[in-house]
Amino acid sequence: MAKYTPTTVADGDVVDPDIFNDNINDIQSAYDTIDDDNLVNGSISVVKLAEPYGYFEVQLFVDAVPINQADVRFDQIALPDSGELIKVKAVAEGETSAASCDIEDSVDGTLLNSDISVGAADTIFNGSIKTATKDRSEDDMIRLRCTTDGTGTLTKLRISLLFKKLLSS
Repeated sequence: MAKYTPTTVADGDVVDPDIFNDNINDIQSAYDTIDDDNLVNGSISVVKLAEPYGYFEVQLFVDAVPINQADVRFDQIALPDSGELIKVKAVAEGETSAASCDIEDSVDGTLLNSDISVGAADTIFNGSIKTATKDRSEDDMIRLRCTTDGTGTLTKLRISLLFKKLLSS
């Protein structure tokens, strides 16, 4: 039999795990499955069984971006699965002068509303993702491109991209 021990639900109501599990067991015993068609009105009053999500992360790395780089590709990765891009974070161990980076793919171009500008060593940059480019497909090629001026450099740049994935798809 299914067992689940929630403490609260989305609206903040406290859930009694014993009552919840008794209801789940009754539904599973009667129908041998748990799905929306088998939920009797009121049998689970404050809990809606939603489609579950999982998360995965990919990372792009570059040890050194030298001066005088003009939109040069430094790293790339093929996505291992489809998902919605929900967060981009970047940090560099060292940064001097004007240096910026972009995350892009071959179909949509840039995935961010603005270039990544780390700004200072060990400072976390939170990227703003373009709405039109959030949904990504398996095997999309994601690229890290960097630009520096005559004095700008980056060292040990690390970029994390977090994706949300519908587990039932």
